[in-house]
Order: sequence, then structure tokens, then C-alpha cells
Amino acid sequence: MQNWFKVWIRPRQVVADELKTAREKNQTWNYLLIAYVSAVLSTFTNFSSEVVPTFAYVIVFALLTSIVVAPISLYVLSWLYKWVGSWLGGKGTALDLRVATVHTSMIPLSIHGLISIPFILVIGETYYWFDIESILLSIEIALSPLQLWAQNILSLISVTAGIWTFVLLMHGIGEAHQFSAWKSVLVVLILGAMLLVIAMVVSFFLVIVGAL
Repeated sequence: MQNWFKVWIRPRQVVADELKTAREKNQTWNYLLIAYVSAVLSTFTNFSSEVVPTFAYVIVFALLTSIVVAPISLYVLSWLYKWVGSWLGGKGTALDLRVATVHTSMIPLSIHGLISIPFILVIGETYYWFDIESILLSIEIALSPLQLWAQNILSLISVTAGIWTFVLLMHGIGEAHQFSAWKSVLVVLILGAMLLVIAMVVSFFLVIVGAL
């Protein structure tokens, strides 16, 4: 638990320590649990809808979708970090990248999610409302001063935590691969570009199939 808080200021040291532990003891179920909790909290705090949903709906949706999201984010994403990182001279194994992803991304995201929950409850279910047409027409849902205060504080927390979590992940990937955080940024950019191209190709074929 000490590393859960130390990771915010010493990500490389935490990853190095956790790599030693992971190589000595099987942590599979612990990592899956952390991945699942992280996915649930991330879904709960980032859910959006064109109609205002109930908290119960969002919770059930998060619990169910995270069953699929958690193993994908734990195994597939970390394997992609390992694969792309190896092109740049990275030495990390799939296990190394799982450890780095868990401790420098999933745990910080979980902590951010827990901190966000009280503010979301104050804002209410309208927090999830997102309608592009209404936004373009500058139509806003009326919020009380307390709700506005909670929304502004939450926005500040989310932006700060989002940027810092990205920095932590870059150092985590770097430690796992034994290269700099700047190379980790390049890994993420290459991977992002690849996934974007794949998404565009799939969308293109779906449009063609739909037109037939």
C-alpha cells in the first residue's frame, strides 16, 4: 500500500521494487482485481449520455463492461507497450509492462476515481449529461452554487490527475523497458497512430459494407 502513494513522486523506484516482487511471487489475481477496480471507477467517472441516466444504471454498466475492459487493458495494452517498445530497444517483458501499467496507470486512476466520487454525488446525475446539439446551442443544465463549485473543483482535479498520470505511465514504461520517459512518449505516439489507422480502415470497410 505504501507504493500506492509513493508512485506519485517516485514512479521508477516503485516499478523497480514491484518488478522484483512480481518475479518472485505470482500476482496475477491481484493485478486483475486492480485492473477491474480501475476500469469500474474510470467508467463511473467518465460515463456520458445524451439523456441523464440514474446512478444505478451507470454503476451496473460500469460493473458489467469492466469484466471485458479489465483483462484487455491489463494484458493486451501492456503487450502492445512491450511490442512497440522493443522496436526502440526496450528490454521489458510482457510481465514487466503489466507491472508498470498497473502501478503507474491503473492504481493512480483508481485513486483519482475514488477522490472524484464525492464531487460527482454532489453534482448529481446531470454530471453524465452530454448532448452535442445542446452544447452547440449553448444550452446548459442549471446547477446550484454548490454543484458548480463541485464541478469546477472536479475539473481541476481531473485535468491535474490526468496529466500527472500520463507522466507516471511514461516513467513506468521507461523503467520496464530500461529507457527514458521520452522514448515512452514515442512508444505511445506510435501505438496511437497504429490504432488510429486500424480504426480508420475498419470504419472505411464498414461504410463500404453498409453501402452495398
